Amino acid sequence: MENILWHVFCCLSGAMKTGFSIATLLITMLIWLTPISSFGTESAEALFNEEEGLLLEMINKARQNPRQAVVDLGMDPDQVLGQSPELADVFLHGLAPLAPHPALVDSALKHAADMLDRGYLSRISPEGIGPLARMRQSGFEPYAGGESLGIVTFMNFFPAKTAVTILFSNMLKAELEPSGRNSRTILNPEFRAVGIGYVAGKYVLNGRKTNAYLAVCDFALQADTGYSSQKFKALIESELKLLLNQARVYPQAAIREAAWPQFKDNAGLQSWLVGNAPLVESPELTVIARAHAEDMLGSLVLDSGTSDGKDFASRFEGSSYDPAKTGEVLGIVLSDEFLSPQAAALQLYHYMFNGEIFRTITNMTASQFFQDQYSEMGLAIAFGKVMVDGLPKVAYMATLDLSITPADSPRDEVILGVIYVDQNADGLYSPGEGLAGHALLVDSPARDLLVETGRFGEFSLASGRGDTRLTVQWQNETVEQWVCPQDRPVWADIALPPDAADGP
Repeated sequence: MENILWHVFCCLSGAMKTGFSIATLLITMLIWLTPISSFGTESAEALFNEEEGLLLEMINKARQNPRQAVVDLGMDPDQVLGQSPELADVFLHGLAPLAPHPALVDSALKHAADMLDRGYLSRISPEGIGPLARMRQSGFEPYAGGESLGIVTFMNFFPAKTAVTILFSNMLKAELEPSGRNSRTILNPEFRAVGIGYVAGKYVLNGRKTNAYLAVCDFALQADTGYSSQKFKALIESELKLLLNQARVYPQAAIREAAWPQFKDNAGLQSWLVGNAPLVESPELTVIARAHAEDMLGSLVLDSGTSDGKDFASRFEGSSYDPAKTGEVLGIVLSDEFLSPQAAALQLYHYMFNGEIFRTITNMTASQFFQDQYSEMGLAIAFGKVMVDGLPKVAYMATLDLSITPADSPRDEVILGVIYVDQNADGLYSPGEGLAGHALLVDSPARDLLVETGRFGEFSLASGRGDTRLTVQWQNETVEQWVCPQDRPVWADIALPPDAADGP
């Protein structure tokens, strides 16, 4: 999957009416994870109290008629669309209503109560537990999920229903801002289910005791035991990118763990292969790679040329990339049955990695994958049922295109990496060790970020140049790592000790 950077929005309202003040703080985030499905639902009346039901009604009304909801907020719909054209289809057709899900209600309500009880306001608990992990703890496996939370504090009596209106308005306003496009929850077309927790009571805000209404809205799309083709590809690609980048950064360690036996003791590999910067995903290269992976699956030919006669260079015509400065690694796996995403990724990784090791030994110099000139990649998977020598098989085809960053493209200081529990104590990430949905605090000279890891514990973020501290909370302990992004991407693997495996 593609890892995703989480964005945090804080909105503070002014005073309302004489005699009391209201502070409304809203934090909205969006998380992308893994696989897909139908889900059981119950009626809103059975799951929600009056305030929660009202908030659900407002959310679904806005989804049904987004343009009118924008007008009701006092905003100009045309101006919103001018800033966020990706909402055009949503504004034109609207979205399906969200169905309440009991597991999401449990997740949202427990988090709301915990924040009220312990006096904090964050989608990440003091123990480092994020929304996706809480959803799983409540029995809901998300493919995609998001959380919006907010609080209204007051000294004198303040109507609960009015607080609901304030919270909803700020939630929607935040995600309609151009900066909120990656953090939408209410107008996110992918979400299908929702859970709302709304609590009231005494609350300590900045050391001051006050009263508060606190709401948590958990939005999600439930995972499926049978993956769709598109989501299955995304899972394989996410795992494979993680394994390949790790091998590029630590080639000698990867040789010890993944090389075929005939390659492990080759003395030349010690001098030919040194660690390089990880590769950053390029959407344009990914499109080119995907077209080729699909073409190879159709022809069952593993080759840089295409079935219609195009050579390698022709495939890059009209793109920003110079084929003379571009490399390619191909992979194939044939199986008697469909493999799990991690199994498919691991087998493709072994094929591609050992193929590059063989080419390194044959040419007595680093193969294309291990060359340090490359900084970007496009990786794509195609799979399906095929006939091989008259026998039914499942074929997995992979195309990895590598290139340098085009001269006219902006260069961001990027940190890529993984958070994992090193169960086998080998110093490397292995499939199954990653911590999904775990919070990572990024303290850089340019800005502070809060990132949540992807399905396999992976993360990718633009941090800015200079010394950057990465912090992970785990089992009530703080684990830190420092990196220094410059002109090239940097890799950060945060390994937690095996005895932490039973943590939260």
